[in-house]
Amino acid sequence: MKKTKILVTGCGERELDLVRNMSESPRAELYCIPRNDGMSRYAKCIDADPSDIEGIVSLAQRLGINMAVTDPYAANYKDITAALEAKHIHTFAPAVHGQKEGIYGKKT
Repeated sequence: MKKTKILVTGCGERELDLVRNMSESPRAELYCIPRNDGMSRYAKCIDADPSDIEGIVSLAQRLGINMAVTDPYAANYKDITAALEAKHIHTFAPAVHGQKEGIYGKKT
């Protein structure tokens, strides 16, 4: 069975929940940036600078990443997404507007 290689950027509760849930699939091979002890139980964590767009794209290409889950609160979110998609790496980001109040509590 061919695995889907997924790169997750961000290390908050939302990303941890996504990684934990995706890890239940035998078809998912997970990587995360930056290193996070909680996520390391479910994914291969990589010490990389999450603000280094060229580095993230290069890493994704070297690893053969099929899809990236990007942090919509990152200052460079749109740039990371555009750079990955320019290299034909599919991207997904949780909706920011849906996180104001929800399972993570009220955002202020």
